[in-house]
Order: sequence, then C-alpha cells, then structure tokens
Amino acid sequence: KSLFTSIILLVMINIIDSITNSAVGPSLIFYVMDMGGTKEQYGMIMSASYLSGMLMMSFYGAWVDGNGNKYKAPYAAAFTMGIIGSFIYFLAIIFPKGKFAIGAILVGRLITGLGASGRTLAYSWVATAIPRGDQRTILTIMSMTRSFGMILGPLLNALVAEINT
Repeated sequence: KSLFTSIILLVMINIIDSITNSAVGPSLIFYVMDMGGTKEQYGMIMSASYLSGMLMMSFYGAWVDGNGNKYKAPYAAAFTMGIIGSFIYFLAIIFPKGKFAIGAILVGRLITGLGASGRTLAYSWVATAIPRGDQRTILTIMSMTRSFGMILGPLLNALVAEINT
C-alpha cells in the first residue's frame, strides 16, 4: 500500500511539475519584457534556470547516496526551493521595472531551477524501491504523466491568456 501511495504521489508531482513548466515557459518572455527586460535577459533567465538545475542534480544524487537512500529530506529541500523561487519570481512585480525586477526574476528562476532538478529523485527512487521487473512499467507511467502535464499546461495557459491583468 505504501508503495502504491508513493507511485500515485510521484505521478501527481509529475503532472503538476509539467503543467507549471509548460504554463510559465511561454509567458516568461512577456513577463520579462513587461518588467523592463530585453530578449537577451530573457534568454539569460531561461539558461540560468536550466544551468542551476543541471548543477543541482548531482548534489541531490550525492545527498541520497550519502544518507542511505532516504528521500524525504532531499524532496523537502527541492519543494522548498521551488516554492521560494516561485515566490520571488511572483514578487518581481513589486520591484521597480528594470534591473531590480529583472534581477528578482533571475534569482527566482535560479532558485526554482535548483528545486525543479529534484524531479530526478523520482527516477532514482524507482530504481531503488521498485522491483526490477516492474520498473519499466512505472517509468513508462511517469513519462506518460509528464507528457500529459506538458499538454495540459499550454491548454490552461490558453484559457487564461485573454484575462486582462
């Protein structure tokens, strides 16, 4: 039962993570431009998020390996960084347009990237907790749910695109 609950939780995380990424991604350029940024700064912000995530993946792996394959603390850290980064990203709107607002967006996306890289923990957990014969099925389900979230994100974005903010 605990294993089933864990898999359901991972599926939900996958869907929410994918929806969030595919909803924020297309609108980021507009947010950066509205806050006084440039296309170059938009590119830097996108790159910084992925770079911080890429660097953090190794840290999560070493953390899990070093603590006896316990995942709660690394997951908690990833979620905390994701929440803090998203909050900073959101708060950029209260800063004066220009370098301060763009700096807040950059810092927010950097921290969000650190948290988002925690998604690799799910695949690591499957490799250690699921019997080898069942891993392919679980990994396929996780890939399907990630793809499902990537479809839902833009659909949700289209629903709110015309809201006058």
